[in-house]
Amino acid sequence: MDLLDGKDTLLYNESLLRLAYAYQKLEDWDKAEALYQEGFTKGQPDMETLSRYHSTYARMKLEQPKPDPFAAYLLLRRKKESELTLDDRAMKAYVYLLLSREDLCDRILASFSQLSIAERHETAYWEFKIYKQRGDQASAGKVLLDLFEDQEDILKVISINSSPTILAENYREEADLEKEKVRVQRLSFVLSGIITVLLLSMIIVLLERKRRKALATEQSILRLYEESKEVNNSLRKDFVALYEQQFAQLGELCEAYIHTDKVGALYHRMRFLLGDLQADDQLFSKLEQTIDAGCDGIVSHLRNEIEGVTEQDIRFFCFNLLGLSNDSIAVLTGVETSTVYSRRSRLKKRILSSDTPYKEILLQSIH
Repeated sequence: MDLLDGKDTLLYNESLLRLAYAYQKLEDWDKAEALYQEGFTKGQPDMETLSRYHSTYARMKLEQPKPDPFAAYLLLRRKKESELTLDDRAMKAYVYLLLSREDLCDRILASFSQLSIAERHETAYWEFKIYKQRGDQASAGKVLLDLFEDQEDILKVISINSSPTILAENYREEADLEKEKVRVQRLSFVLSGIITVLLLSMIIVLLERKRRKALATEQSILRLYEESKEVNNSLRKDFVALYEQQFAQLGELCEAYIHTDKVGALYHRMRFLLGDLQADDQLFSKLEQTIDAGCDGIVSHLRNEIEGVTEQDIRFFCFNLLGLSNDSIAVLTGVETSTVYSRRSRLKKRILSSDTPYKEILLQSIH
């Protein structure tokens, strides 16, 4: 408002746009909506800033919990055809698909075939989303494989455009995960306090009651204890579910590979790329560290306290914890699906035969 009062409307417009987009990335939809509306009515944006307002506002209409493709269409329509960026055009194709205008969507997709590889990098995410919306997993995987040589680039495209962001390097997602972890810890602390009070109360009752009621009281304590364990397990599962959501699209890529024609060039190219992913120990090490930090050192407990655990067991355990299917784990570890079942059974036996205090938690983490 100081900028506006000082008549520096250009800087005010730019600042307001960046602030609205920041709230959008934080998923504070109401605040972002209010700032966008303020930019249209109060800021009197210049043409360049107004054009970017339309693009980022349209993206928000597609990212919000209840997407509004018609509102996104109206925002993009306010831009002249010459002002549309490649990202705008790809977004517009996705909007047409959601509005059941597949003919217009396909027309835009066909025009992308004339673009260079570098230009297609700007349209890749929306093309991926279009094929996914249509249920064509093979084509969705092919778009990314044709445009990117490195598997890290593919994961980066998915993570940057996904909501919430997949990789832990994204500061907002790290903050969200940390908030969720604090919430779980607080709930666990409160629950532990309640359980402690209940146990003390039961002990007092036991001292006051006659001997003939002791057995019934002990059974009541055991029942409360089992109920508290179920609540704690539910909280832990909710926390692990955050990771499962983040890596769901990686599993979809594996499923696309599984259902691709095994005699085609696409299959062999996907097989070559997945081979690189399987051999990338540095990438997996970073994944292991992220899971270990987010799940209270669960991977370290497995590595340090279970005798005979191999690096392949660790890798299987992490992929399993992310919620990936048996087929996807088999693809990412380069083994048959039957081997995944055998490895799960063998790992469970090792955990059961150990004396680690984390035995129950480790077993519950192996689906």
